[in-house]
Amino acid sequence: MAQFKWVYASPTRRQYSIGLYHGDRSRHVLVYVNNRISVIDFSVKEDKKYSFFIEDEFCELHLQKEESQWSYDFTINTEIQTPANIIRRKREVRYLIYAIAFLLLFGAMVTILVAFVL
Repeated sequence: MAQFKWVYASPTRRQYSIGLYHGDRSRHVLVYVNNRISVIDFSVKEDKKYSFFIEDEFCELHLQKEESQWSYDFTINTEIQTPANIIRRKREVRYLIYAIAFLLLFGAMVTILVAFVL
């Protein structure tokens, strides 16, 4: 019997406990968030992906069958269009603009200082 637990700290500073149960013989899957059942799936024998929201974040739980065992992975999908991901992209673009502006300003100042020193 495979049992896993992840702890996710949201941007609002709340902690969420994500748990997984995957039966050895039955292959039944149970996914819960903060002890509330989120997914029940029976006889999972192939690779599977479960998706659900925690607050505004789109979460994915991957089950992958390897040679003689299973691997489990919990991730936050930052690629799809969700309100949180749109805000995240806008923030990243703004920070990139700030960094480029700083580098250009710094380069101009160095150029001016070098011109006056030489």
